[in-house]
Amino acid sequence: MAKVIAIDCDGTLTQEICWTEEECLNATPRTEVIEKVRDIFMTHYIVISTARRVELATATIKWLYKHDVPFNAIDFRKTACDLLVDDLAITPEDFLKADLSERLYGR
Repeated sequence: MAKVIAIDCDGTLTQEICWTEEECLNATPRTEVIEKVRDIFMTHYIVISTARRVELATATIKWLYKHDVPFNAIDFRKTACDLLVDDLAITPEDFLKADLSERLYGR
């Protein structure tokens, strides 16, 4: 059964934190994270979840297409904060190493 997996942009798909259109368009991709997203895209529902302002939507989507990041939806309503406490959150490094079937299905 497919699961919904939310992936952050800044610091997860990109190496930088982006707050301007120029920064969004020129951000350095974290290719290993993008490859993992590609690997799971066919079996899961991928939501790009970002605290970027909605005014940066066009630049963000252009960057995602430019770097061939597959996604089913994008959400700009994530609360901008300095610390996120979430029982389902994992770091990009843990995401790369994770056995997703164990994490998602308890196997």
